[in-house]
Amino acid sequence: MSKLTLVIAATAVSLVTAPMAQAAPYEFAGVYVGAHAGYLDIDADFSGGSDGGTMGGMQAGYNVIDGNLMWGFEFDVSLTDASVCCSIDTHMIGTIRPRVGYAVDDWLIYATGGLASVQFDKFDGFDGSFGWTLGAGVERMLGDIIGIKLEYRYMQFDNVEQGITSPAGKSPIDFKMHTVMGGVNVHF
Repeated sequence: MSKLTLVIAATAVSLVTAPMAQAAPYEFAGVYVGAHAGYLDIDADFSGGSDGGTMGGMQAGYNVIDGNLMWGFEFDVSLTDASVCCSIDTHMIGTIRPRVGYAVDDWLIYATGGLASVQFDKFDGFDGSFGWTLGAGVERMLGDIIGIKLEYRYMQFDNVEQGITSPAGKSPIDFKMHTVMGGVNVHF
């Protein structure tokens, strides 16, 4: 192989890879707000099955980017129409969570987990409970400020006793929720 061929090949490789190496995931850094919609599946330990419904709400957060590593936090509030059983519906879900991830060009892959709260709408009023959540997602920038995301989260609320009556009487109830949602963020 001639030296000229090697020089041309090396130059071509450097021209192709240089833009990729210089592309920074700067779009994900800073404050963002957005909206989401999705589906949630609820399993209560006394219901013998799972019920579900739709959800939709808003989120806001802040990201810090260091190289390709991202860390930050997000909070969200969702209204739901999900039914559990025995005249118990979920009315609202909220979370506050740290997020860690890896950004490449206009893609961000992240894991998240933290505090979750749920408000139940029952036949005799409203009750709430705190629990935890854990999940993962991906976000893609569609330009300089708009990002679209897809996220899965598991939530668990243990020993819910605030007046919720199961078929066996008033006893602690465990709720497990799986959510899948899509959303749009505006980054500032």
